[in-house]
Amino acid sequence: DRLKCVQTKHTKFVRDIVREVVGHAPYEKRCMELLKVSEDKRALKFLKRRLGTHIRG
Repeated sequence: DRLKCVQTKHTKFVRDIVREVVGHAPYEKRCMELLKVSEDKRALKFLKRRLGTHIRG
């Protein structure tokens, strides 16, 4: 519980490897498209709706 928001080196490494293999989730792809066309506020609202909080977004 004390490492709830802290990412260790090993965790980051493993997640990077998984991301390389798997790719992005559909909601991440949509968010990247919104950011490409400078829809920052809409992208944040979209992520907040999907992930639950502004900080996660």
